[in-house]
Amino acid sequence: MSLKKVVVALLCALCLVAVVGLILLCVPTKDVLDPPDFKYGIVLDAGSSHTAMFVYKWPSDKENETGIVSQHSDCHVKGGGISSYSANPPAAGQSLVACLDQALKDVPKARHGITPLYLGATAGMRLLNISNSQASDSVLESVTSTLKKYPFDFRGARILSGEDEGLFGWVTANYLLENFIKYDWIGRWIRPKKSTVGAMDLGGASTQITFETTGAIESPSNQVMLKLYGQHYQVYTHSFLCYGMNEILIRLISKALKAKAYVLLLDNPCWPNGFKRSFSMESIYGSPCTRTEKPPNYFPMAMVNMSGSGDAAQCLAYAESLFQFTDCPYSSCSFNGVFQPPVEGNFIAFSAFFYTVDFLRSVMKRQVATPNDLREGAEAICTTPWSELLKKAPKLESFLPNYCSMATYVSLLLIRGYSFSNSTFPNIAFQKKVRLAGRKRDGVGGFCSGWGSVVGPESSCWIGAHKPKEETLCNCGFSAFAGRGHDHRLGAGLHAEPHQHDPGGRPQLPEGHHHWPLGRPHLPLCHHHPVQLGQHLLAAEVLQGPRGDVDLVRGGSLPSCLPWSFTGNSSILPNLRKEEIRTNGRANSAQRQTVPRMDPGHMQPPLFPASFFLPGGPCTPPVSPPLQEKGAAIDKETFWSPPGLPFVLLRC
Repeated sequence: MSLKKVVVALLCALCLVAVVGLILLCVPTKDVLDPPDFKYGIVLDAGSSHTAMFVYKWPSDKENETGIVSQHSDCHVKGGGISSYSANPPAAGQSLVACLDQALKDVPKARHGITPLYLGATAGMRLLNISNSQASDSVLESVTSTLKKYPFDFRGARILSGEDEGLFGWVTANYLLENFIKYDWIGRWIRPKKSTVGAMDLGGASTQITFETTGAIESPSNQVMLKLYGQHYQVYTHSFLCYGMNEILIRLISKALKAKAYVLLLDNPCWPNGFKRSFSMESIYGSPCTRTEKPPNYFPMAMVNMSGSGDAAQCLAYAESLFQFTDCPYSSCSFNGVFQPPVEGNFIAFSAFFYTVDFLRSVMKRQVATPNDLREGAEAICTTPWSELLKKAPKLESFLPNYCSMATYVSLLLIRGYSFSNSTFPNIAFQKKVRLAGRKRDGVGGFCSGWGSVVGPESSCWIGAHKPKEETLCNCGFSAFAGRGHDHRLGAGLHAEPHQHDPGGRPQLPEGHHHWPLGRPHLPLCHHHPVQLGQHLLAAEVLQGPRGDVDLVRGGSLPSCLPWSFTGNSSILPNLRKEEIRTNGRANSAQRQTVPRMDPGHMQPPLFPASFFLPGGPCTPPVSPPLQEKGAAIDKETFWSPPGLPFVLLRC
């Protein structure tokens, strides 16, 4: 069986975008007393055209199968995306009520208080923030106010960057495909020697491409260096704002209006012959993506009467004018002067990519195996009269006028934009669902997928901070039990990364205190990982007994190399409790340290005094002392660490 077929057979649910991506990242640590069979997390994916709510669950005890997060239920919010409420922000929060009420039923009542709840907004809110930051803030305040009224553990509502969105989608796709790590047939976590797949997302307001590459990445803003599950990945990612399907549709209409000197009665070559529609000028030029093309005598309420002409060649010309393919300051570019290395390996394409190709295959009965197939398929849609399209797909009537534009744009984006050739195009799997080891994975695309894969069985904190050019992600420590090791590392928000042959599983711990040897020749407490995520992700695994009777770590662990870029711009930082750091070892180091309170809204100095820094300065990987005979005793309140291995424990 070919690799392409294997990928197609495995893939099944990367649903409509909306990041990134939250369910392996922010599981609270206060939920360990007498847990039921499952734990839960809720993600609201606030996309540009609509909002969807996803409830995730995972086994409380990872002894049962893999402990991988699965989708429990979903709910699609009625109405448009939250950005559509810019003129009436209170309605944005109210629009979420029906789905949140459903979540009250979907999550067992006993779990409400310890079920994390997140809202992540994507390109629609990014555009609103550009055009009207005050309205954007008001919308976020409205949804935050509504979310806080529910008994869940609300962890924040925020706007994700395009790069976050792309990266979360890539992480999730490969996580679900077990390209990073998998559970073998005898119950061990292993690292399969598999290549990663690239991820392409096409949402309403933006599109992202993310893939691992072995070549040089000439533009630092497009490079992400990750260490996941003990493996290093160099990932290329870029997000194109205003190149999502909704924005492309109105930009193509704007091109037609401009070409005809903004007359109010005209043809649209990207609509099927026989289709007619009227709309206001404001509906086209109200977007930041078309603002520069407003007519000189712009009147928002002026009505335009447009008829489809089904001219495939002219539609292609309008679509080409949306791209700039000529000027490139690098060795290779996608378009608009953006660096992109040659595409490598297999890809999955979801959201509008999938729906466009699926229409060609299922309705137009055309194969899409080569670039030429896609080009010819787009032309076939454009030249099919409206009446015939209605006969072919009457249930898709509201979407039918757009498929000519969509197919024309997708063919240009993939073939000329991302440079998929006759040899690399067959490596794209246009998929909607992921099927893994015989089990259906109802994954999600873009933001929701990434966040759906970063909240899970392991405990961690999610702290928002202003994004520096290069973020410092630090190792959260090392622990071992019965020959099993866990390297608590921060790669892209995933849970604790395996470091040994058999790193996985949650050890069966009896009641009481336990000693965990920390000494290992390879013990690195701090590593610099220049990762552009937009959030600092701090992870610390919760290891618990079979009855959930041992809470080993309270919240996230912050090593002394906490970057200065942290601010109080977080729903978590203002509420931090003081926690104690104690050292367990020689008498002269058995001093007591108290973590200072953080002052919200100000730049924070490192949490530890200078004497607590590691040898050689902050974030210098130390040479591990021979501590095998010693250990770190951990109980419900305090993490005891040997001298020179400082930790701060936070309650989240």
